[in-house]
Amino acid sequence: MKIKNLLQLFMLIFPLISLGDNLINQCEEEFVNIFEDLAKPEYSFEKSGIITIEFNSQKAIATWEKKKDQCSRKGFYKKKLAQMQCQAEFNLLWQDDTLKSWEQKFESFRKLQSKCSIEGVFEANLADLYLMYNFANVGMARDMLIKAINNEKYSDIRYLEVMLAHLDYSTGNAKELYKTALKLIKKYPYWWRGYYYLGLYYFDQNDLKQAEKLFFQSIEKRENFIAYMGLTIVFYEYEYYKQVIEFHRKGFKINIYKTLQSMRAAAAVIIAFVKENDLKPAGALIGLIEEHNKEAAQKSYAYQIARRYYEDTVRTGVIPDKAIKIELDPPK
Repeated sequence: MKIKNLLQLFMLIFPLISLGDNLINQCEEEFVNIFEDLAKPEYSFEKSGIITIEFNSQKAIATWEKKKDQCSRKGFYKKKLAQMQCQAEFNLLWQDDTLKSWEQKFESFRKLQSKCSIEGVFEANLADLYLMYNFANVGMARDMLIKAINNEKYSDIRYLEVMLAHLDYSTGNAKELYKTALKLIKKYPYWWRGYYYLGLYYFDQNDLKQAEKLFFQSIEKRENFIAYMGLTIVFYEYEYYKQVIEFHRKGFKINIYKTLQSMRAAAAVIIAFVKENDLKPAGALIGLIEEHNKEAAQKSYAYQIARRYYEDTVRTGVIPDKAIKIELDPPK
């Protein structure tokens, strides 16, 4: 075949290749948005004030199933459906209140290993389990994540990298957190998570302005409750209490369940309500936390300090002139 004919053939085929790649990129972006809704809880409110929290993973899976024709190229749809279904199974285990000990949880997670080593779903969830229930051995979880990230069979490692950033933040490994957050932004510039984790890095370096900027950038990419929790704490440091309340409420509307788990942000907003002489919502928030996250509340030094701050104000009728520096841990 003559060179001219080869060039003509290539010019005909190249737009089709580009179109296929664009479809995959579009499908990947849609998958990420739907996948993140897997862990988004739904709520029902009873007259007694009790909130019933349920994870409706099947709704997210049904949304992805509608993309079958559009996203079937190169087996993308099938692989991502399996990834979603596995994460939905882990979500059920996270919700299972009968699994109380580390050993029970670990065994239940391990049973899904062969089935759910898809794009690192098993490794990411197990690392999170170590972080929450076996912190003394969290180094093992980090080694496991690094190994999974370097595993060539995984084509999409973003959630493994996110878990690595989360682990490095939780263990105070600032240098590695910074590197991973920058890598996330470079690889996925339109995704919100890298900006959030880089914001956490700067917050821990006490660069509040840079942290604020990055949390806002994260929200611009996609509204997410954890960036709002970051802003809640940043604006508490500024002593802008109205904004503290505003950002916490925005995060609360997106994900009540996870917002109630953020003890440092909860402490900030309780004190902000007191400083604004608005004690009723402060008491209501304390009630919700005690109802739905009592164990974490009992362990949180920041929350206990904020609760005493509220109770002292109710008892004396006097709002303290000074707010409290919210520390994660007791002074040593």
